[in-house]
Amino acid sequence: MMIGILAAIAAIMFLLGRSVILAYERAQIAAAADAGSLYIEGILAPHAYELLRDPAPDGDLSVRIGNLVAELSATRYFAAINIWNKSGDLLFASRPYERIEAHDPDDLERALRGEVVVTLATREETEGHSPVLPPYLEVYAPILEPGAGDVVAVGEIYIDAAPLIADRQRTEAAIWLSIMLAAFALAFLTGVVAHQRRRLVERYAELAKTTAENLALLQKADAARADTVRVNEALLHDIGAELHDGPLQTLTLAALAKASQDGSKAALQSSVALSEAAAQLRRIAAGLILPEIAGLSAGEAVRLAVARHEWMTGVRPALAEGPLPEKVPDAIRTGLYRVVQEGLANAYRHAGVARAVVRIRSLNDHIEVEVENDPPARDVLPQAPHDDAARPRLGLDGLRHRIGALGGTIELAAKPDGGAILRAELPLATETGGAGAS
Repeated sequence: MMIGILAAIAAIMFLLGRSVILAYERAQIAAAADAGSLYIEGILAPHAYELLRDPAPDGDLSVRIGNLVAELSATRYFAAINIWNKSGDLLFASRPYERIEAHDPDDLERALRGEVVVTLATREETEGHSPVLPPYLEVYAPILEPGAGDVVAVGEIYIDAAPLIADRQRTEAAIWLSIMLAAFALAFLTGVVAHQRRRLVERYAELAKTTAENLALLQKADAARADTVRVNEALLHDIGAELHDGPLQTLTLAALAKASQDGSKAALQSSVALSEAAAQLRRIAAGLILPEIAGLSAGEAVRLAVARHEWMTGVRPALAEGPLPEKVPDAIRTGLYRVVQEGLANAYRHAGVARAVVRIRSLNDHIEVEVENDPPARDVLPQAPHDDAARPRLGLDGLRHRIGALGGTIELAAKPDGGAILRAELPLATETGGAGAS
C-alpha cells in the first residue's frame, strides 16, 4: 500500500512539474510575440511604408534599416529582420536567404490575416536554410495601413533564442528541484502518518487485548462471587439440616426422656428447658434451610417466601407483581427469596401484625423488589405465634454482602410515618448464568 501511495505521489508531482514548465514556456513565447509585434509595429512599420511606395529603394533607406537592425541586435538579441508585402514577395532582408522559398508560407499567410505568429526553431528542426543559426524565435507580425487598419505588409524578426532557452533550462531545473523537494517532503509526511497509523493500530490492538483480559478477569470475579453465594447457601442449608437431624433430635429425645422419668418438678423444669432449646434450634434450622426453589420463576419464588412467612407468623402480606421474566439464574432467584424473607421478618419483628406489602417488577435489565411495612399500632403489641418464626434470619449486613456479590444493591430506609421500606435491585443475568438459566 505504501508503495502505491508513493507511486501516486511521484506521478502527481511529475504531472505538476510538466504543467508548470509548459505554462512557463507558453509565457515565454507570448512575451516574445508581444515584444516582436511592438518592434515591428513601432519601428519597422515606417520603413515598410517607404518600401511599399518604392519597391526599389535607394541605398540610403537600406543603410538606415541596416543600422536599425544593428542597434536592435546589440540590445534585444534581434538577429535578422525581413519585410514581406501582401503578395509574399520579400521587400527587405537584413541577411540574405540561401533559399527564399525555405520560409514557412503558412506562417506568412496567418500574419497577412492579422495574426502574430511565433515559432521556436532548434538545431534539429533546421538545415541551414534560415538567415541565422538556431536556436531562434521567428516572429511574424502584420503591418497595418495607417488609418484604415488593413494589413499591407508583414514584418519578420529573428530573435536569438539561446538566452531564452538557457533561462528556461534554469527555470526548469529550479521547478524540478522544488517538485522533488516537495515530493520528498510529502513522502516523508506520508511515511510519518503511516507509521503513526500503524502505532495507533498496534496500541488499539493492545488496548483491545487488555480490555478483553480485564473483562475476562471481571467475569471470573463475578463468577467467583456467584459461586460464593451458592456455596454459602449450600453451607447454610447443610448447617440447618445438621441442626435439625442431629442436636435437635437429641434434645427432643432428651426432653421426652426427662419428662417421663419421675415427674418431679426438677425433671419437668429440665424437660421445659430442653424443649425450649429444641424450639430455638428448630427456628434457626428453619431459617437457614432454603426451600426447594429450583425451577421456579422469579414470581413463584417470591410467592413462596410470602406464603412461608404467612404460615410461620399468621400475617398475610400483600403482594404486587409487575411484569417478570419466566426464567432467571439460580443465584438471582435465591437472592429474591432471601430479600423477601429478610424484609418480612424485619417488618414482623419491628411492626408486628402491621400491614406489609411486597412489590416486585422487572425494569430493563434488572429486577426491583420492595418490602414495605406500616408503623406498629400504638395500642396493639405484636402477637407472635408460638413458633416465633420471625427470629430465624440472615441479617441485613449478610444480605447486603449477598446481593452485592450478585451485582445488585439493597437499602433499608425509614418512612416518615414510622414504617420502613427495604428495596433491592438485582440484575437479570449473572456472569455464570444468563437470564435464561433455569
